[in-house]
Order: sequence, then structure tokens, then C-alpha cells
Amino acid sequence: MNKIITLLGCAVSVFMLLSSCKDLTKPIHTETCNWPGVEYATAKAFMIADSERYLEAIEQGKRVDSLIAGAEVWEVTKEVAEKLSDVFCKPIDKNKVRRVADCFVPRHGVIFYDASGNYTAHVTICFECNHYKVYPAPKNIDIEALKSWCKELGMPVFDRDDKYHEYFKQRKKAN
Repeated sequence: MNKIITLLGCAVSVFMLLSSCKDLTKPIHTETCNWPGVEYATAKAFMIADSERYLEAIEQGKRVDSLIAGAEVWEVTKEVAEKLSDVFCKPIDKNKVRRVADCFVPRHGVIFYDASGNYTAHVTICFECNHYKVYPAPKNIDIEALKSWCKELGMPVFDRDDKYHEYFKQRKKAN
């Protein structure tokens, strides 16, 4: 009888100990994602009319301000930047991953600047082929969520080259 009471007391003690512990099946440290993960003072989103010159400049670390001076530009507030961070950090539904084509004629860009006016992060996107270049490299990227982010900002998004040409032609006439 004493053994049964002792075993029962041990079982109750173990149950109380385990129920007071955190769920040990969950990881102790969770990975956080905060893209771009660098300090920045301002950020802007814009349409890219001359993809070739823009890519050449951005890849060489040159200033691109003159290439986007005549373009329509959208301010990227801290709140809007947080939404972009969410696009790059949230898990991707592997069933929705789209194939990437080879064209890469980016029409959308986002640049983050430090207080001195140097860029610290950038995103260059081609929604025609679903290809992108992002620095610093994000954890994940959901191209559909990125497209929605651009549209929410007010940027036009098309799936055909001729639509972009028409857009830029109309913009040129308006200016």
C-alpha cells in the first residue's frame, strides 16, 4: 500500500511539474525576420522606364536618382515598409510558387536610403516573368503578395510588355 501511495504521489508530482512547464515541443528560440534589416532614413517606390540602364547602375552601385527623376514616385512610409517586410518574411505556400521566365525587364523598384542619401536596400521587380532582385536577400518572397503590395501603394501592375510601353508613353505625354 505504501508503494502505491508513493507511486501515486510521484505521478501527481510529475504531472504538476510537466503541466507547469512551457510546451517543450515548440522551439525555444524563434527566428525573427525584419527585412531589410538595415538602418534607413527614407524609402521610395517607383516605375522603371529604362530597365537596362537602371539595372546596370544598381548592379554597379551607382546612383539611380537621375533614372527615376521623371518617373512617378511613391513615398514608402515606415508602415508601408513594414508591410513589405511582411511580404519578404512570411512563409510561402509551396503550392502557389510560380515559375520564373528569363526576360527580366523590371518595371518596379523600391530603394531605401540612409541619412546621407546612399541606398542601403533595394528591390527590383519584373511582374511579366515574376523575377526579382532584392538586396539584402530576403528570407522568402511571395511574388503575388509583392504584386498586391505594389497595387496597394497605387503602382500600376501589368502582365504584358505592351501595357507598360503604353503606360510610359501616356506618362511622357502628360509631362
